Amino acid sequence: MSRETERVLAGGGDETDGIGATLASAYANYRDDPRTERVQAIAFWLAVVLPLVHLPILATGLSNGAETTLFVGLLGLNVVAVVAGHAHRA
Repeated sequence: MSRETERVLAGGGDETDGIGATLASAYANYRDDPRTERVQAIAFWLAVVLPLVHLPILATGLSNGAETTLFVGLLGLNVVAVVAGHAHRA
C-alpha cells in the first residue's frame, strides 16, 4: 500500500471513515514491525507458489462442489498471502 493510499484511508479524503483509518494504521504497524518479517517472507513466497497449485485444479476442471470449494479456498488464501506478504523486502 502506498503512502498516498494510507493518507487517504487515514482521513485525507471525504470518502473515508474510522474503519479505513483503523485498517491503514493496522497495516502500517504490521508492515513496519520487525517481528513480522518472517510472516511477511512466508506470505510472500506462499503468494508466489499458490498460483502453481491453481493450474492443475483448473486444468482438470471444477466438476464437483468439493473441487470448487478447494479452488475458492486456495484463491482466498492466495489473496491473504498477497496482502500479508506485500511489504516483504529481501
